[in-house]
Amino acid sequence: MKRDHIRYPLVSFVLAAFLIFPIAPAFSFSHDLPAGDGGTAGCSGTGEIEIVTLTCVILDAASADTIAARCSVTDCNGAPRYPSLGQSFYHVPGPGYFYADGSFAISIPAGVTTVRASRGPGYGTVVRSITVSGDTTVVIAMNHAVEMDRYGWYCGDTHVHINHPGGYYLLDPADAHLMARAEGLNVVTCLDNGFYFTGGPDPCSTPRCIVSMSEERRTIAYGDNALLGLSRLIVPFSTEWSPLGDAADSAHAQQGACVVAAHPVTTDDFWDIGGWPGVGLARELPVDVTRNRVDCVEVMSYSNCHDAGVELELWYRILNCGFTLPACAGTDACMNRLESYPLGVFRTYAYIGGDSLTYDRWLRAVTAGRTFVTNGPFITSFTVAGRTMGETVFLGHGCREVPCSISITCASPLERAEIVMNGCVIGTLPLGGTRCSADTSFNLTVDHSAWLAARVYGVNTHWLPERDSLFAHTSPIYISIDGERIATRPEDASYFVDWISDLESLARSEGYWPGIIDSVHAFDEFAAAKQFYTMLSDVSTAVGEYGAFPIPALYLEQNVPNPFAGGTVINFGISPSAWTDRRSADAVGRAADLSIYDIRGRLVRRLFRRSIVPGPLSVYWDGTDGRGGRAASGIYFCRLRVGSLNRCTKMILVR
Repeated sequence: MKRDHIRYPLVSFVLAAFLIFPIAPAFSFSHDLPAGDGGTAGCSGTGEIEIVTLTCVILDAASADTIAARCSVTDCNGAPRYPSLGQSFYHVPGPGYFYADGSFAISIPAGVTTVRASRGPGYGTVVRSITVSGDTTVVIAMNHAVEMDRYGWYCGDTHVHINHPGGYYLLDPADAHLMARAEGLNVVTCLDNGFYFTGGPDPCSTPRCIVSMSEERRTIAYGDNALLGLSRLIVPFSTEWSPLGDAADSAHAQQGACVVAAHPVTTDDFWDIGGWPGVGLARELPVDVTRNRVDCVEVMSYSNCHDAGVELELWYRILNCGFTLPACAGTDACMNRLESYPLGVFRTYAYIGGDSLTYDRWLRAVTAGRTFVTNGPFITSFTVAGRTMGETVFLGHGCREVPCSISITCASPLERAEIVMNGCVIGTLPLGGTRCSADTSFNLTVDHSAWLAARVYGVNTHWLPERDSLFAHTSPIYISIDGERIATRPEDASYFVDWISDLESLARSEGYWPGIIDSVHAFDEFAAAKQFYTMLSDVSTAVGEYGAFPIPALYLEQNVPNPFAGGTVINFGISPSAWTDRRSADAVGRAADLSIYDIRGRLVRRLFRRSIVPGPLSVYWDGTDGRGGRAASGIYFCRLRVGSLNRCTKMILVR
């Protein structure tokens, strides 16, 4: 770490006068305390304070190599202690913590001292009580408890700031790399809007730890989006009342980019846009998902205001409306601020299998929904009928019993695992608060299209997570019964009708735009989304004064994801207007043909052919042709035809 990266307040110089640097250290051993024990004790002596130096060397127990770690030292008076200025980055939450790159030396009063070291949930947390009577050196050996990369899983924090306004430090990507290694992260994305941006992984990245500098798009009223994997920045970085969806479209025009709904619920006050946290609420998210503009959502973030940073209700309601929206976790940690909690406490695990780690592969896995989010528990496997997170199980009509399985492990005891279908718990596996792992199979009866996910709860007995409870949640597995869309609960669609109505009211009373065209564009976006949810909920609402983009009687949405590699979902259907619109009445009850054609117009595969009535439908294309062979990379066209009506979209398959 470069000394000139640190700004020193006056109080730091005063404290520095009391630091004594190490001389001729002697070796000693320490004894373990139960994880989570503060381990503080009063100093002994006659009142004089003897300052000694404690040097700690941090090793991987298996390889004996020095490793970076997050550390904390509490002296015999219960006060936090830090290495001397310029040697490490320190922060004050909890017992105080700092990052050490293999070793650190610290000046402390003689007595019983508590040393903590952690390196993410994949390593066991070390908490030791050391009686220090003179200059001492201690070796801390850390054991790798769970090696998730052996299962094909790699972890990342999608939302970190290394140079946020109001910070104490001025950091660079190499500093982020140290912090990420110390937290056991494989990927860290810093959203610092132009700081050190390269359009790809930073040169400081290594095969096991990748640093990417990218952008967070901010607005006054619509919330924030994290734009990951950009090859070029999208400016301006913040806007007032221009929709977030415009920047999302610009991001998706860049190959491999990923749009994340950041900290979606920062406040319960929908009408507060005067400052943080009100401006962070994802008010536009229900609008943007109708246009496939959001790739995933931060289910876990420090800035989410409920359940210690976990936000499920809004996400569940969106899934219940038939959207495929994966989970990710981004802490929103501001690592240049002394008061910041650590990066990586909430993390996204993405499955890339046996392939080597690259940033592009990791992002593709995130957008495909091959993820779970966690602050400790590992969901190493979750399957339904042989499919896993982000994938779709296709079944015919009728009641079916499908085999399921789940495997869980954790460094701490777990309370329970739950299986969630369409937002409701349909099964619970009690773990009693004593078991640290589970591996079980079960059967599930399904008779309708649905989404399924697993979530895990536990009690935090370690210093590592900085939260009272342990939690993990998978992205959904989708079940499609004969291509039917998930049956939307009317209350969820109605919830978003009301949500968007409130957004329109807020924009009318507070919004301002450069010109009338800009305001019309925003209100048309709102009205079109509200009409979509109205169709789902069968709620009759009047179209606002600004009009709407009409949803055509026959509609075919852009496939998601696009471009795609393994498979893609296509949503289509007939709107309720077909019942009364004479121009499209011939579509009702007729056979719909949904087929894939290559760029020369040749039929590749027919995906759907049967009579339909008004309502949303969904099919999945796995990228194979009519004979079951793999279609080649390239441009394809999806055409929907019902009677005299036709719709067509362009798709890009990338192998």
